[in-house]
Amino acid sequence: AKAAPDGYTLCSTSNGVTVVNAVLRTKLPYDPFKDFVPVIQTGTLYSMIMATPSVPANSMQEVLALLRAKPESLTLGTYGSINLASMVGKFTKARMSAAFYPVPYKSASQALQAALGGQVQIVGYALGQAATAVKAGKMKPLAINSEKRLADWPSVPTLKELGIDVNFRSWFGFFAPAGTPKEIVSRINAESAHLISDPAFKAKFLTSQGLETDFPTGASPEEFAKFMMEEREDFMRLARVAELQSQ
Repeated sequence: AKAAPDGYTLCSTSNGVTVVNAVLRTKLPYDPFKDFVPVIQTGTLYSMIMATPSVPANSMQEVLALLRAKPESLTLGTYGSINLASMVGKFTKARMSAAFYPVPYKSASQALQAALGGQVQIVGYALGQAATAVKAGKMKPLAINSEKRLADWPSVPTLKELGIDVNFRSWFGFFAPAGTPKEIVSRINAESAHLISDPAFKAKFLTSQGLETDFPTGASPEEFAKFMMEEREDFMRLARVAELQSQ
């Protein structure tokens, strides 16, 4: 944030550092919406909500019906308060009268291992490793937190189409210090977008890491800035639903 605005110092970071911190942290040494200039979004990491094979339901609709009939009859592996599984659990309880029994872990990987080991029944995890578990028959896919169904998972519904309006996922991008000339920002954006559109580069550095390159990946700085503003409004709404407190 305090670097010379000449295009030679960039920040590569996530929506956790920008959008989430802007909403939940009251004392930040930076203002993501004033001290940085969005340059380009570089990829989105979606997550999948999954069930163990022992769960007597094969879809999210069936899971919710089971929970309405018998609240807290399914365990949900969570980690902290700002993660997809936790938010889904709070949303379905508050808005759909379907209450999971939350089991907290220290990290996402611990929650996944607990599910694979049969200690919990429902879990959410980043799509790359989640896909491996599903393809191996160790977990059943229930929903993905993307805006639209993904080409690789056409039969798995989005949370949004199921009425679970929890559009929380991780995304990444480049930012420049405020005051960086527009022509420099545009040049870096154009060169980066050219790389992102290259199939070989995309396969090696993005999709291999589980990143999707749908909009606004590779879009203009103006579109990225607009997307960030929309993300802030959406996360403020989610924070109210999940009863997240500013610190």
